[in-house]
Amino acid sequence: MKKIIAILIISVLTLSLFSCKPNEESDEGVAELLDQQVQPEPEPPETDDKNEKEETQDKTEETQDKTEETQENMQETQEKTVVKSDGDAKKAGAKPANEEPDFTTDVPFSENEVVIVLTEEETAKGKTYTSADFPELDVFNVFENSNYIREFVNDQVFEESGYYGKTTLMLMLREPSKERVLEYIKILLKDPRVFDAFPNIVELNLLWFDVKFKDGYIYTDGIFSDIDLGGYEISEYSIEKRNDFTFVKYCMALGKGNSRSEQLQIFIELMKDPRVLYVLPDYRDIDATWGSISITFKDKQKPLKEYTAADFKQLKIKEIYYHTYHSDCCITIYFEPDIRYYFKAYRILAQDDRVEKVFLYRLYETIC
Repeated sequence: MKKIIAILIISVLTLSLFSCKPNEESDEGVAELLDQQVQPEPEPPETDDKNEKEETQDKTEETQDKTEETQENMQETQEKTVVKSDGDAKKAGAKPANEEPDFTTDVPFSENEVVIVLTEEETAKGKTYTSADFPELDVFNVFENSNYIREFVNDQVFEESGYYGKTTLMLMLREPSKERVLEYIKILLKDPRVFDAFPNIVELNLLWFDVKFKDGYIYTDGIFSDIDLGGYEISEYSIEKRNDFTFVKYCMALGKGNSRSEQLQIFIELMKDPRVLYVLPDYRDIDATWGSISITFKDKQKPLKEYTAADFKQLKIKEIYYHTYHSDCCITIYFEPDIRYYFKAYRILAQDDRVEKVFLYRLYETIC
C-alpha cells in the first residue's frame, strides 16, 4: 500500500514539473522581446563613421579654401584689370568727361610736328621710318631725333624714365595745325608700336637744316638746282667713310630771313626728291625744359624774393628762381620734368589772376 502511494506522489510531482516549464520559456521570450525594444539601435562602426565625418569636414574646408582663393584671384584680377585699363585709357588719350585732357591748344606748342616714342619691341627692329609707315596721318617728313627728350630733362631723369633706350621720332605735318597735332596724338597713342606721343613745345630753328640721302645716293654740287630753296643755300656737308671710299650722306642748308611757312614749303619740295630720305630741322640750343616755367606779375604786390611755394598751392614746386638783373622782373618755377605736368602747370599759372605772362624759361631775357 505504501509503495502505491509513493508512486502516485512521484507521478503528481513529475506532471507538475512538466506543466511549469512552458511558462518559464514564455516568460524568458517576453523578457527577451522587451530587452530588444528597450535597447538602442546598434551604432555604425565607429571607425568608418569617424573617417567619413573627417573626410566630409576636410572636403568642406578645402572647398572654403578654394572659394577664398578664387575670390582673392578674382579681386587681384579686377585690380590688375583696373590698372591695365587705366594705363590703356591714358595711352589712348581717353579721359573722364569731367577731367581736362593732357594737351590743350591754350598752351604754346609747335603746330608743325608730333613727337612719338616707340616701344621697346619696335625700337629693337632698328627700322628706318617714313611717312608711308603712318598712312592714317597726313605727314610728309619722318625723322629720328634720339636726343630730343634729353634736351628737355637732365641726363639722370632721362635715364630713369620710361623713354630711355627707346627710339624718338618726329612726324612733320603737311598742313600745320595745333588741333591736328592733338588729333594725331590721339590716333598715335592707340598705335601698338607707340609708347608715347606728345607735342613739341619749341619751334624749329629757321636758320639751318640738314638733308639725309637714301642709300645709293650721295651729295654732288648742284644736286638741288631744280628746287627753289628760297633764302637757303647749301654751304657745307657731312661725309661718311666706308672701306676707304668717301660718301657724302648729309648736306646742310643755311639761310636767313625765311618765314616758317616758307621753310615748310622748302621741306615739302625736298621730300619730293626721290634721293632724299628725310629733312632734319635744327633743334640745337634749346633752353626750354619740361620742368620749368617763368612768369611775370601784373602788380608788384611784394618783392619777388618773398614768393615761395606756398603762394602756388596748386603746383608741386621743387624750387623758385628769382630774376632780378635790372629790377624785379620774373620768377622761374621748377617742378619734376614731365611733359604732361608741364601743360597742367602752364594752364594753372595762366589762370592765376596775379600772373601777367607765362612763358618758357629761355624767354626771360627777352622781357627782363
